[in-house]
Amino acid sequence: MSRPADLPGRPAPPSTQVLIAGGGPVGLSAAVELGLRGIACVLVEPRAQPTRTRPRAKTLNIRTMEHLRRWGVADALRSVCPLPTWWSQDVAFCTALLGPEITRFTGVLGLSADGVSPELGQQAPQYVLEETLREIVHDLPSCTFLVGSRVTSLRPHEDGVEVLVQHPDGRSETIAAEYILGADGPRSLVREAIGARYEGTHAQRPNLGVMFRSVELMDLLPNPPAVQSWLVNNRTPGVMGPVDRLGTWWLIAFGVDGTAGDLDLQQLVAGALGRLVPIEIISTDPWTARMELADRCRAGRSSSSATLLT
Repeated sequence: MSRPADLPGRPAPPSTQVLIAGGGPVGLSAAVELGLRGIACVLVEPRAQPTRTRPRAKTLNIRTMEHLRRWGVADALRSVCPLPTWWSQDVAFCTALLGPEITRFTGVLGLSADGVSPELGQQAPQYVLEETLREIVHDLPSCTFLVGSRVTSLRPHEDGVEVLVQHPDGRSETIAAEYILGADGPRSLVREAIGARYEGTHAQRPNLGVMFRSVELMDLLPNPPAVQSWLVNNRTPGVMGPVDRLGTWWLIAFGVDGTAGDLDLQQLVAGALGRLVPIEIISTDPWTARMELADRCRAGRSSSSATLLT
């Protein structure tokens, strides 16, 4: 649903009420929430388009879908999701995807109606959510979406903050904002500016996300399909599931160093499946699980408002 990256947008204004650094799901959602209330905001996002080779988050819970309903786009998002809620509402535990099943849970992740909400949860790769929200932000008259641009520095003062933004052509300009909202990821420039730091712990072992394609795998499943299958084995312990019904799959392999030079991705996936199946590797995504929170989330002006937010 996202508009082409080269579609001309509104030029950056010299000033705005809120500047949002980062246009992932959090930054986009903030822009929609502000824009629907008529609050002028500028959203600055370096990526021309969301990547379709790393699905990242894959489950939208009921509360998220309620927000999308409130914004009037829940049905539009569901219409472009590759896995409709009726396709499967199960999570399975098995020795391997094509091996013996240990147990199965039905009606999980808010995917079945249980009377708690008018909305169900939704399986959706992160890029589907981002593309949907980008379309909304593009159309909100109070929002300016600077795609391909990035925040390079900021300077707070008594009445707001001056933000230096670099555009794709290398040109830089300063935008004055009453507030800046940091949604710019784990290496947030805004978080650094307010002097916040992460507190918490992280896992001792890495994980490796793998996206692959297999046109025959769905037909080989010995059990009913599940949105997630947890793999209990010594060869490739992890969790996996389909991105769509057309042969695209994701796998998270636990304790695997994705930077290791001797890593055999074909064998890694074979360990998850339980046997060799012809596959095409699309992408890999090394990551480490973290349980961390910023020690503070605002700075500036009065206790009831903040110049810098993260």
